[in-house]
Amino acid sequence: MSGKLVALVEFTRNSFGQKYSYLTDIEDLKENDLLLVQTRTSYSLAHFRGYTTQEVFIKVAKSWVVKNLAAEVEEFEEKLLLGELD
Repeated sequence: MSGKLVALVEFTRNSFGQKYSYLTDIEDLKENDLLLVQTRTSYSLAHFRGYTTQEVFIKVAKSWVVKNLAAEVEEFEEKLLLGELD
């Protein structure tokens, strides 16, 4: 791991295109990956929009990306498609 990165995310609900910056140590995130992120009082779902090196975003990044849920969602959708959940 090379260290902390700053990820830009959009929340899945009521984001209106607003991007928020989050710290992460996950180096292989892809556009639209579904992420679990910290909020002030709990956790929320957000979509990854890219990494940034812009100082304006780096300064305000205080909370962390907890986990990339893309693999779990993909696995679930595959089981659903194959009828393994009936």
